[in-house]
This record gives sequence, structure tokens and C-alpha cells, in this order.
Amino acid sequence: MSLEINYIDAPEGAQDVMTASGEAGNTISDDSLIVTGARDIPYATLEPGVWKLDGTLKIMPDDAKPGWWSVERSGEDGRFETPPAITLKFPVPYSSTGFTFTFSLATKQWCSELHASWYNGQNLLMERTYYPDEANWILNETVESFDQVRFQLMETNHPGQFAKIQRVEVGRTMLFGAGELASVRLVNEVDPSLCVLTADTMNFQIVDSQDRELIPQENQRVELIKNGVQHAVQYIVSSTREAKNQYKIVTQSVIGLLEDTFLGGMYQDKPLEELTAEILGSWPFEISSYFDGVTVTGYLPVCTQREALQQLAFAVGAVVSTQGGPKVRFLPVPEIVTAKFAASDIFIGGSVKTSPRVAKVQVTAHSYVESDTEQILIREEEITGTDVLVTFDAPHHSYSITGGEITDCDVNWVKITASGVVTVTGKDFTHTSVVRTKRNPAAVAKEQSNYISVSEVTLINSDNVDQALARLFNVYQFRQVTEQEVVVSDQAAGDMVASVTPWNSQTRGFISSMDSTLTQGGHTAMINIQGIEVTLESVWLYSGEIYSGDTEVVY
Repeated sequence: MSLEINYIDAPEGAQDVMTASGEAGNTISDDSLIVTGARDIPYATLEPGVWKLDGTLKIMPDDAKPGWWSVERSGEDGRFETPPAITLKFPVPYSSTGFTFTFSLATKQWCSELHASWYNGQNLLMERTYYPDEANWILNETVESFDQVRFQLMETNHPGQFAKIQRVEVGRTMLFGAGELASVRLVNEVDPSLCVLTADTMNFQIVDSQDRELIPQENQRVELIKNGVQHAVQYIVSSTREAKNQYKIVTQSVIGLLEDTFLGGMYQDKPLEELTAEILGSWPFEISSYFDGVTVTGYLPVCTQREALQQLAFAVGAVVSTQGGPKVRFLPVPEIVTAKFAASDIFIGGSVKTSPRVAKVQVTAHSYVESDTEQILIREEEITGTDVLVTFDAPHHSYSITGGEITDCDVNWVKITASGVVTVTGKDFTHTSVVRTKRNPAAVAKEQSNYISVSEVTLINSDNVDQALARLFNVYQFRQVTEQEVVVSDQAAGDMVASVTPWNSQTRGFISSMDSTLTQGGHTAMINIQGIEVTLESVWLYSGEIYSGDTEVVY
């Protein structure tokens, strides 16, 4: 098996806030493309060696945006009489181990000498001359706390050429494989009840064979590549440098980063995709076609993005997974076995723990109706500023203000522009809640005190409470938790699987936890299957499937 770590050695967010400006640029240049990147098109020019009549070059259109080009061409010695330059600026200081330059890959042109200067404010932190040797080139230099970098482009790799830059990226990408990456521990968890939204974690140790200086920074992106395919995308939580070129790194999935405040709102038939986009902001996501046409009705208070996403997942019945890539994915709860572990995949040992029987489950449905009851929400408070945000712990409507202006508002917040004492009033929503219950007829008297209740999900209403109640009841019938070490092929946390217990009965259920060890030799994991044990002598009917011995029949 092939195992690699793609280490994105870049300060989180720096590329997004970076601005670029050029000096002595061509009129076809676009400074913004230095940041975002230009299309790699081999345009025909009058440059020596870049005017081929073989059909491989394109005539440049009037609206071409090739990136950033200098207005002058280099001389016969390849040097510029007046070197063009680009300047990168950042609103706050960042630390980086380098920059990645994309010059002109299509025509194999690059600047073969450049001078770089790093600044913090007006203070020059460092300057040095570098000699790129290819069109996609990495400047390896560790500089801390800079907010401006200036690159002077001194010469080109061939005479008579424009300086061409298609993109400059903060940081660099390094691939660590065999000999540099011994093993990876990857922990994936999925709660089949949909009551808990966990962040996947990973830790690994890398040994840099090139002795490069690394600065692992919080929230820096890391990609795990298994057999040439992206297996996980996570973000650095902490790191320890254990030797000159040896680093131990701990990461987590994007779920762990969703701690920004979400202002919530009141929703009526809001499309699932739209609300998900509002909660996640710039984070990419993907929703299974199973949820096509699904809408959301109800209320979300001011909370974190993660808390809002948890509510949404429970309300629509979605498994939230970040396994296999950078996207937050909404998947349906599996209803049939989609993967199996054969006896030959299971290590000796293992155990089965039986949880107490749940006598009943309860889910609370909520409704909100505008009322005419008015409250004073802000009483004679000093507020000075423009668009000052004030949030509330309950929904309101029909706001009014004295002493200032409400410039924007929603049920959980107002924005105020004022310079002095203000008073704000608003009308309440009448909140009604109804508890729905589903009882387990098999529960005996001494088990009646064991129940599950979900009461705070305010996106549950009279329309979706029955589905949520049924899902919750069904998953708590899976009382056996089988723990075993297995060889993993394509199974994943959240799958419904069939496996074999140490005493040769069959278990069927959800992989709720997968604690994996990945090496260059293979992929093993300690897994928990929350399911039902089926003995060889019994025939058991569940959700359209018959189990007889170790044979599975779908009818």
C-alpha cells in the first residue's frame, strides 16, 4: 500500500486576504490574478523562441488575462535594465516558510533571478537574492511576522522575454512518503443517533529527508493520500519538533474548526442547501441527492457553526461526514448492509458489550408564532458606533429604538448606529413545545427509568418530529457494541456492516468508531459496531432483511 502526507505548509487564511500590486506591468496584466491564478495558455508572442508555427500557440485575444506580465522585455543578456516588481501586502502579520511561484508553465519561461524583501510595517526584516530554475518554483525561506513582501524580477531564463507570473502562493506544498512517513493514526467517529457531531482526528510523525525548516501552524491544511487517492483532509491542532528534521503533528477535521458564531434565524420551508451554505460560510460541502427538495422550518438561536450544523443534521436525518476529502458531506442514514468484514479480516480477540434496553425515546416538537407582547431589550445603554451588533438569547420581531438607528436586524440580533444612550424594544414570539414519545413494548418494569430524550433541537416541528422519533427509536434497538480489530479495505465510519463475533455469531450495525493505523504495508483499525448480534441458530427479521445463520437474504 502507498501512504503519503501532502503537507500544505501555508499560514491559514493568508492567501485569501493577500493583495498584490505590480510595478512596470503590461496593460494586459491583472494584478489580482497574482493572488487567484491565471489560466495556463501558451500565447504566441514576438519573444525569441516563443513564436512557433506548429499550431501549439494561441493568438492572444483582446480580452486576454494571462496573469501578470512586465511591460518591457529583458535584454540580450536576459537582464532587465529597470527590474519590474510585484508587492504582496497582508492586513495582519503572517509567518511562512516560503512562497510558491508559477511563472509560465505552458511556454517554460521563468524569472531566473529575483530579489525578495520582507517587511513588518516600515521595518525591513530580511532581503535576499534567489535563482529560480523552473517554471513552477518554490522559494524556501522562513520569515516570521511579515505584512509585506516585495519581489524584484531581475532577469529571465532566456533573453528578450517578458517577466511572466501566473500566480504566487503563500507557503509551499511538500509530499512525504515512504521513508519519511512511518505510520498514521486516523480516528473517525459517527454517532448513528445523530445526536453528536464529532471531529475526526489524526496524528503522524514525519522525517524530512531534505532538512527543510517547517513551521507547522494552527489550522494549516494536511492531506492524507492512500494508494494515490485523497483519504482525509484535516487541519493542524498542535505540533512538536522532536529533532532537527522530525515533527509530530496532531490534526482535526473541519468540524473542529466550526466555532465561529452563527447568528441563527427563523426559517419557513428554507431549502436545506441554502441553510447549509449560510452555516458553513466558505467551507465546501456536498449534499446527497437523497435530500433533494428537503426544506427546513423552525428556529436556530445564536450559536456556533458546529452547533447549528448538528441541529440541522438531526432535523433532516443526515449523517455528517468529512471522510475522504475536504467537503462536509450530508449522507442518508444507511438502512441496509453496505460493507462486510469476513472472518479472515478480523484479528483474534474482540468483545461484545450489551447496553441496557431503552424503555422509550422522546423528541420535542417546537413552534414559534409572532405575538404582540412587547419587551424592553436594551434599556438606556450607552452605544457609540456604526452598525454595532447586539444579540439576544430569544427571538423577537418588530423592533423600535430611541436615541439611535437600527440599520439591520433579524430575530436574534440588531445592528445599531448611535452616539449616546439608546433604548430598544421588540415583540416576542410565542414558543410552544410538544413532547412526542415512542415506547419499547419489550421493556420490563425495572427498565422504565432508562429513556432517551431530545428536547433542544428547535428545528424539530410537527412536520418532522415523527421521522426523527422513529430514527431515534430504531437506532437504540442496536444494543450490542462489538469491538474488534480488523483489516480495512473500503469500509468507513457510519457504514452499516456485517461482521463476525469471536464466537462465530453474526453482528450487524453501524461502525460508530474507526481507530485506524495506516502504514506503508496496510490499513488496520480497532472498530466499534453498534448493532445486533445474530446467533447461527436464529432467524431474525429487521427492516426488510432476513438473517438465517450467517446468510443474509433481502426480500
